[in-house]
Amino acid sequence: MTVEHCTPQSVDRNLANVYENLLYACWFCNRARSNTPLHDEHGTPLLDPTVDAWADHFEVVGDRLVPRTERGTYAEIVYDINDERKVRKRKARRQFIHSHLERRITLIRLANRLERSDDDRARTEAEILKRAVRDLEERMRRYLGVPEQVTAEYRCRCATQLRDLPHQLERQLVEL
Repeated sequence: MTVEHCTPQSVDRNLANVYENLLYACWFCNRARSNTPLHDEHGTPLLDPTVDAWADHFEVVGDRLVPRTERGTYAEIVYDINDERKVRKRKARRQFIHSHLERRITLIRLANRLERSDDDRARTEAEILKRAVRDLEERMRRYLGVPEQVTAEYRCRCATQLRDLPHQLERQLVEL
């Protein structure tokens, strides 16, 4: 991850270190955008991920994002959204989450079964499995919708917005 400046530093150096002007962005997207203006030559604004739900502007087809609006088309061009490296990363993320969720469910079911046993050894195994589930959940925290490093104030703002998530993002978030 890198930090993207909503308003490029080349446009306004005074916003270079203003938190509200900074966004997490993947290295590939940040490099693709570089210092592209916030509006195209026709006045179409670039999507603002702090305000705009990308699901309103894109359709997910496999691991590609297909624009549905002019703003989506501008974002696709600016960020080179369907660059093969990005598509591969989306696919790997989706597969990672899916496989870990399945593994987590299996481990929890097995731990619950063992925990109900009268055998002390089985209950010990259940505790080991529960630790494995916690470790698995910790690895999955890398994929949270809100990074852990953000301030409590921002986290609260995000939490109030969680009920209005676009369905594509909502499907990717997992309650741990």
